[in-house]
Amino acid sequence: MRIFFTKHFLLVVLGFLSLQVMGQRINHLIIESPANLAGEYPIQRAAFGDKAEVEVTGKPVFAVGPNGKYEACEAITNAAEVTGNIAFIDRGTCGFSVKAYNAQNGGAIAVVVCNNNANSPNEIIGMAAGDFADQVTIPAFMTSYATCQKIRASILDGTLESVKLGNFCKVTDVEGDDIIWGIGEDANGNRGDFKGGLNGWTISTENTWVWNADGEVVGGQYLGGDFRSVFSPSGCNGIVVFNSDLYDFNQSCPPVCTGELVSPNISLDGINVEGIVVEFTQALRQYRSKYFIAVSTDGGATWSDTLQFNQEHPTNSAHILERKALPLTGLDGATQFRFKFIYEGNYYYWALDDIVVRNAKVIDTKIETNFFAVAPSLKVPQSQVAPMYFLADVSNKGNATGSNASLNVVIVDSNESPVAAFTEPLGDISSGQTIENTFFSDTFTPDAKPEAYVGAYVISTDEEDGNENNNQALFYFDVTENTFANLYTEDEIGQAYMKDVTEIWAVDPTNYVTIGNSYYLPKGNGWTVDKVRFGLKNQLDEIEGTGQIRVDLFEWDDQDGGVVRGVEPTERTLVGTNTIFLEEIDNLRNIEIPLFGVDEDGNQDEDSEVVLKDNTQYVLVAHSQPFDPSTPRYQFLTYNGFGLDDAYARSIYTEATNFVLDSLDKKRYGGSFYNDDGTQGDEADRTFSPLGNNQTLYSFTVVYLEMDIKKSTSTYNVDNTASAKVFPNPAARELYIDVTLENTSNVKVELVAIDGRVVASKSFDAVKDSRLKLNLNNVASGTYTALIHTDKGVLSKKVVVQK
Repeated sequence: MRIFFTKHFLLVVLGFLSLQVMGQRINHLIIESPANLAGEYPIQRAAFGDKAEVEVTGKPVFAVGPNGKYEACEAITNAAEVTGNIAFIDRGTCGFSVKAYNAQNGGAIAVVVCNNNANSPNEIIGMAAGDFADQVTIPAFMTSYATCQKIRASILDGTLESVKLGNFCKVTDVEGDDIIWGIGEDANGNRGDFKGGLNGWTISTENTWVWNADGEVVGGQYLGGDFRSVFSPSGCNGIVVFNSDLYDFNQSCPPVCTGELVSPNISLDGINVEGIVVEFTQALRQYRSKYFIAVSTDGGATWSDTLQFNQEHPTNSAHILERKALPLTGLDGATQFRFKFIYEGNYYYWALDDIVVRNAKVIDTKIETNFFAVAPSLKVPQSQVAPMYFLADVSNKGNATGSNASLNVVIVDSNESPVAAFTEPLGDISSGQTIENTFFSDTFTPDAKPEAYVGAYVISTDEEDGNENNNQALFYFDVTENTFANLYTEDEIGQAYMKDVTEIWAVDPTNYVTIGNSYYLPKGNGWTVDKVRFGLKNQLDEIEGTGQIRVDLFEWDDQDGGVVRGVEPTERTLVGTNTIFLEEIDNLRNIEIPLFGVDEDGNQDEDSEVVLKDNTQYVLVAHSQPFDPSTPRYQFLTYNGFGLDDAYARSIYTEATNFVLDSLDKKRYGGSFYNDDGTQGDEADRTFSPLGNNQTLYSFTVVYLEMDIKKSTSTYNVDNTASAKVFPNPAARELYIDVTLENTSNVKVELVAIDGRVVASKSFDAVKDSRLKLNLNNVASGTYTALIHTDKGVLSKKVVVQK
C-alpha cells in the first residue's frame, strides 16, 4: 500500500494559525472513572427528544432487543436493568426515533446511539426525526464508533458505573488582545458571533444566507432529513448558513446561486492599525463552489477587487470545520471599513460563525498549489530515469512584506532521508504580490533503483509567517522495477478509488472512446513492451460479449508546439498493438494483456516484439470498440484528482511540468489524453486531446493505463526459415506449439518470465513439422515469452497463462 506522508514529514516544522481548532463542543459525554476511560467524549444531540439544557447522570446500560442484539428495534427485554439509567444502542436496522422510543418505554432516562461506521470511526451524524419523534421525551444523542468501541466492554461488564451527558450552550469566545471587533456588541449593538440573530449583518439576496438558531446546517439532498451541527465556538447561539444543496433541491435558487453576507460598518477611529485580519470559523462541504471576500472603505458604495480563498478544498470533500484567517489589504489610512463574504454556491453548503477582526501585521507566503512542476510520470522504470525540472508560482496573501524570500525544493526517500535540496532566492515579496514561473537551475535525476520519493516545495522569509500551513506543497513519484504509470493502483491505495472518466462531468461521449497516457523513454534501445494494464468500471454481465478493447502504442513526434494541441494523427507512428474481447475476464478493474509489434502495414504481428527507441515520447492508448453502438458505454477507470490525499492529486497534475518541458524544447510531456466523439472504425483519424492537464473539461483527470517493459529477446539469432503457432492463448494447463522447420532439427522450448526466469522448459528431438506440448501445471498466471530454440536460431511468441 502506498503510504501518504503527512504535511509535516520534513524537518521543516509548519505550524497552524489555530486553523484546525474546533472549539468547545456543545454536547459532551463525561467519564470520571475508571482512570483509563476518564475524559470528555463528543456526542451530538438528536433533532427530537428533550433538548433542555441540563446534565443527565446515570449508569450506562446496553438495551437488548428480542433478537439479543443491542439495536432496540422492538420492545427491549432488559427493562429492569435499563430503568433509571442511560440506554446505549447500536445504530442499524431501524430508525433512530424507534430506538429512542423503545428505550424510553423500557425506563431509560436518556439514550445514546453508537455509530456503526468502522470506516469513519470518529464520524457522528445528526439523528433526524422519524416516525416516533413526537413521542420521544427523553434526551437522545449519538456518539462515534470509536467512542463506543472504547467503552463498550466496560459497559457490558458493569465496571463503568456512571456517565454524564451534557447539553449546554457554553460559549467559548475566541480570544486575543489584538481583536478590535466581533466579540460582544460594538457601539451600535453589532457583533460577529450571530448571537440571537444577524446583529447588523445584511444579506444581499433572499434564499441565500440564513440565520440558524441551533448552529446547524439542515436539509438538502445530501443531508436528506438529517442535519449537521457546526460546532463552532459559539454555534449554540446561532450561525449563518448558505445551503446551496437545499436551494437546488427545492429550486428556490439553483446553482450557480450567488449570495453576499455584508458586515456592519466597523470603526477604526483611535486605533493604530498595523494590519487588518478577518478571522472566522467556517464549516463547508465543497463541490464546485467559489468563495470570496471584498472590502469597502466608503460604507459599501464601492468595493475592492474580490479575494478568492478556499481553493485548497477538493471537489466532493468531506465535511470541513476549521478556523480561517484572511489578511486584508488596501486599508492604509482608512477610518472605517466593512467587508462582505460572497458565495457562488454550486453544492453543498457554507456556514460561518465567530467572525472577529484583528489588528495584526501578517506575512502569509504561499505555494500556489495549482501550478508547480512534478514528475512527468508518477511511476517510471529504473532503466528509464531522466532529469526532473522544477518550477512553482508563489504569492504573499498577507498584509505585510516578507523579506529575503526563498523558494526551496526538498526530496526525501521512503526512509524520509533527504536525497536532494535546491534553493532559488526571490528577494522581498510584498503584500498581495504573486511571483510566477520561478524556474530552478538545478535538476534531479533519481537513482536507477526502485524507490518511493516525496518532494516538497517550501517558501520561507526572514520573518515569522502568520499562516505556515500553506508554506509547503508535497508531491510524490516512484521509480519502479519495470512499470510506467500515471496513477497508483487500487491495491496500492487500499481502496477502489477510481471512477468512470465522465462520472461527475456534464459530458455526453459516444460509445467509441479513446483514453491514453504519455510516457518518455530516454534509453529505449534494447527494451520492449511486455504487458499493459487498464480497467473498466462496468460489471461483466453488463458488457460481456458486446465488443473489444484495442490497445495501441505510438511513437509521438510533436510538430506544433506542445501538449496543448494534443496528439494528432500526422504526429504519431503505430509500433505496438493488441486486442482483448470482453468475455471471461476475472477482474474488469484490472485487465492485463501483452502488446505485440506490428508489420509494415500496421497490422498486429504476434511474431514480433515492440521495438522501443532512445529519447522517444510514446503515447499508449486504449480504444473502446463495441460491436453495436447501442451497447452500454465502456467506462474506463480514471482518477479525477479529488477524494484522496491532496498531494496525490497535485502529483498527477502535469500542466506546470509540461510548461517547463515545452519552454526548454524537450519534446517530452506528461499526462493523459482522450477522444470522446469517435465513430466506429475511425481510430486512426482521431486527435487525442489532453485530459485535464491543460484544459478544464476533465479537471485533474488521469487515466489508469500502465505499461511494463522488459529486455528485448531480439538479441538472439532469429530463425527466419521456421514458423510456429502457439495455442490456446491464453493457456491454462497445457501449451501447444505447432512448429514448421525447413530441415529436421532438435528443438528446445523455454517459457521465460518478465524477470528473465525460465519457468518451464522441454527439449524435443528430430522436429520438422510437429506439434509440441509444454506442461503448465506449475506455471503461475501471467504473461510470458515462449522461446523456441532450433539449430538455426530462435523464434519467440507471447504467451498468457490464465488460471
